Amino acid sequence: MEFGFIMLVIVLLVYYEKYCASSLLEIKKIAQKTSDNCKIILVNNNPSEIFEDDFTDVIYLKGDNSNYEFSGWDVALKYIRRNYNAEENLSVIFANDTFCFHRKWFYLKRISFIFFFFYFIKKRRRGIGGEVNSICQSYYIND
Repeated sequence: MEFGFIMLVIVLLVYYEKYCASSLLEIKKIAQKTSDNCKIILVNNNPSEIFEDDFTDVIYLKGDNSNYEFSGWDVALKYIRRNYNAEENLSVIFANDTFCFHRKWFYLKRISFIFFFFYFIKKRRRGIGGEVNSICQSYYIND
């Protein structure tokens, strides 16, 4: 489904070699069903090169894991700021390589992610989305 001028950018941060290929495959399946105007940015936060796949349809960036996921997501956000027009309607979804692990993952769960992404794009039009996990204390982004 296409939402006109909305571009969906999915940032997949990977650290674990054992989850890399499967999580990228799942993200690709979700992206294909979500939008024709979608880019996948894969940030490797592992100190070594853990990928053997060619990334012809994925933007590949190297992170340093200095601040865990956040340093990898910062790398992706800097790339997005440099390579996409700030005025265009952009929706960004962040995921870790464990998004389809450490939980019950099956076909219907994938469908629920696709519907969430549809809703996110259609209703919000612009913004940043993703699952939020509590760390039992308050924290803020941009104050």
